[in-house]
Amino acid sequence: MFHLRQAVIVPMLVAATCAYAQLTDGLVGFWTFDEGNGDTTADASGLGNNGTFAGQPAWAPGHTGGAIEFDGGSEVVVEDADSLRLVTGVTIAVWAMPVEGQAAWAKFLIKQKSDEYPYSLQYDDAQGLFGTVHADARFDTSPHLANFPDEWAHLAMTYDGAAVVLYKDGVEVGRNDSATGDLQQNDLPVSIGGRMGSSQDFAGVLDEVYLWNRALGPDDIPKVMEGLALAIDIAGKLTSTWADIKTDAR
Repeated sequence: MFHLRQAVIVPMLVAATCAYAQLTDGLVGFWTFDEGNGDTTADASGLGNNGTFAGQPAWAPGHTGGAIEFDGGSEVVVEDADSLRLVTGVTIAVWAMPVEGQAAWAKFLIKQKSDEYPYSLQYDDAQGLFGTVHADARFDTSPHLANFPDEWAHLAMTYDGAAVVLYKDGVEVGRNDSATGDLQQNDLPVSIGGRMGSSQDFAGVLDEVYLWNRALGPDDIPKVMEGLALAIDIAGKLTSTWADIKTDAR
């Protein structure tokens, strides 16, 4: 019986661990918003980039588990850290359900506004999904998508030093191949759901916000959309199961 369980569990453990390791490589922020109470939210990346409420965001049901509802005048602030000062690349990913009638340039996530803020993913009623990096210059990307009020969508932006690419629901929807250079730097916070000191605040619900210090590939984005949090959970459960198997064998 031990050998049968071993034959089944070991390949599953190896596959889950490999997939988990590949997707979490370079992950510097992962906010699940599953706490459901309080005015802080933990960073599940393990780097301690925890967020603090500013204004009155509210806990809400999410795409998976819990989420945070933003009222167009609030945000989650993550204090500056070396791990958030990205250089050669970035990926931002988020589940979002906007309401109709957004502020101009409403922010899903931004490394706070300065003259040359390094990375931002945002939403605008006129532009739809919109991504910006400041590297050798300012590089914008907007596919002019139709708005999607009151609907969940998985949104992502990547930059690898050569192109800014936008994704919606795991599919590439826009790119800017003229982008070049390392990302500009500042010592300002990362904000989720808004931009401090501005009216560029998101209204709607956000869930499972991710930030990487590298550009994920086109095959990775659908995997994130399908649930990195689930992959982490599965890997943990399989590890526990393997520990149980070893105990049973003694």
